[in-house]
Amino acid sequence: MKRIGVLLLALATMVPSLVTIYQANAATLLVTVDPNTYSGSGNITDTTSGLTGTPSNVSYLSSTNCGVFSFAGSGTIAFPQTNFGSQFSISAWVKPSGASNIQTIISNAGANLNTNGFKAYWNAWMTSDKKMIVENGNGTSGAATISTNAVVTDNEWQHLVYTFNTSTRAITMYRNGSLVAISTDQLVSPAPGMNQSWWLGAIGGSSYYMSAQLGIVKIYTTVLTSAEVTSDYNSTSARYTATPTCPVPAAPSNSVAPSISGTAAFGSTLTAANGTWSGNPTGYTYQWQRASTSTGSYSNISGATSQTYTIATADIGNFLKVNVTATNAGGSNSALSSASSQISKASQATLSASLSATSKTFPYSQALTITPSGGSGTGAVTYAIFAGGTASGCALSNSSSTPTLTASSNGTCLIRATKAADTNYLEVSSTSLTFTFNRGTPTSLTITSTSGIYNQTLSLTTSGGQSSASDTFSVTSGPCTVSGSTLTPTADGICYVTAFRAADSNYTATSSVSTAITIAKAMPTLSYAISTPPVFRQISTISVTVSTAGSIKFLLNGKVIPGCQSRAANAGNSFIATCAWKPAVRNQVSLSAQFTPTNTSFFSGRITGPTYLVAPRSGRR
Repeated sequence: MKRIGVLLLALATMVPSLVTIYQANAATLLVTVDPNTYSGSGNITDTTSGLTGTPSNVSYLSSTNCGVFSFAGSGTIAFPQTNFGSQFSISAWVKPSGASNIQTIISNAGANLNTNGFKAYWNAWMTSDKKMIVENGNGTSGAATISTNAVVTDNEWQHLVYTFNTSTRAITMYRNGSLVAISTDQLVSPAPGMNQSWWLGAIGGSSYYMSAQLGIVKIYTTVLTSAEVTSDYNSTSARYTATPTCPVPAAPSNSVAPSISGTAAFGSTLTAANGTWSGNPTGYTYQWQRASTSTGSYSNISGATSQTYTIATADIGNFLKVNVTATNAGGSNSALSSASSQISKASQATLSASLSATSKTFPYSQALTITPSGGSGTGAVTYAIFAGGTASGCALSNSSSTPTLTASSNGTCLIRATKAADTNYLEVSSTSLTFTFNRGTPTSLTITSTSGIYNQTLSLTTSGGQSSASDTFSVTSGPCTVSGSTLTPTADGICYVTAFRAADSNYTATSSVSTAITIAKAMPTLSYAISTPPVFRQISTISVTVSTAGSIKFLLNGKVIPGCQSRAANAGNSFIATCAWKPAVRNQVSLSAQFTPTNTSFFSGRITGPTYLVAPRSGRR
């Protein structure tokens, strides 16, 4: 169902009671969108209820008629869901640019007559008829209320008012305080939605855009009387003349105190945040203050009047506040921040250092020059051993930059530079510098015992190699074994042995070359005995004792004694070979024995007994 009402101003004259029948008890503001209070950027805040409007393609003209919003046919200001209630009035100052077609002041619904909600505009669809119009719908049916006459004037400021009463279904419209239309049945039933998102400058935020300048807009929670409309017109009309008189705003008022950000240390820069103020301040000034306690009496710091403040020496140990003064055309007010934390000395810049040398071999002593860099302030730089090195007994001869570093063992010594605190800066230390003491390289290790005799142990000896560790020996090849430093030949010949000396705390390990040790054949020992002095034609037993197994050849005057060509000497007979000799001559004889060893690592041997005179036999045979 569609319904269009065309209302004549004359109707108000014919039925005067219709003008006052819907009066409310008092005009109460719900929303005030005032360009005069706009900051010039960002969202737009309703100064009555605090609603936030989001502008899109809307310009702000701060110097035009105390500040206006300019809509150029594509802009809108979107507001969140708002309950306008069953009775409300909308007043708006507009200056049309002369564009044709629907020029939307306000809407909470999309296009089409039946759409749930309302739209207030001028110009019927596709015309420039300059008539004030209200559309409303409930989703099923809709109606339009249109002023009889063209009442809107292009390029001229005018005050337009639309009132709504969903209970009586009445709509009234005013221009510059004068009634231009009234209806008692033009709001559809059921009533349109009055608790929805809404827009200034477009239907539904996306069509039938307004081309005009827009001044202050007010939404009341009542149906304004004619007198209230006139009062509303008179309260703001001075702004929209050729020589506008602008309202003087209230001085700014603080609701959230200023605050301080930044590091509370010498040399750091602190920044004041203004806090939250009403009254759209046009400027802020700052005064930084100092006190010895956080709750003490604060005094202004001379010259500290910027939004930022660089902490000075005099601030160390004290507390700071900032006093922020906000100003607008209505005056100024001040608010004080909370105290900062206690101002401390600053941390120094990173301290580093370098060493003139970073390593040395034994002996463990090195003169150094240490060069620092970085840090801050005037504190002296000193040097000390830092724990954690692997060398034992690390020590500096002094704490200056030219110490001698010593240690009692090889390994690393850690040195740390420290720059002392001063008036403005805390103490700082560098990372550790590493100096390495290395073991010395020993002289060549040489095996000095290079000859031995079979069947005799040889004590191995060396020269060189400064390590205090004991030598160990190993057989590379040849007829010998080694236990500790004792070499035992297993045959004659050449035995190759290598010596190794482990590292100690001062010198690295070292090895000899494989060294030839010549093992000579052993000389056997032989001893001679005869049982009885030799007597002609009587047996005497000759015995020879040897030190190793072998065979004995017994000789008489250099010739083999019969039967004693090869007599064995071994462990079974205690290495004793015997020969039974019956002298066959009576004269001087020379006895001897020739030894041939079983083990070729022994030399052959010969033993000569004494010269004997064979005695004659004393009896008859």
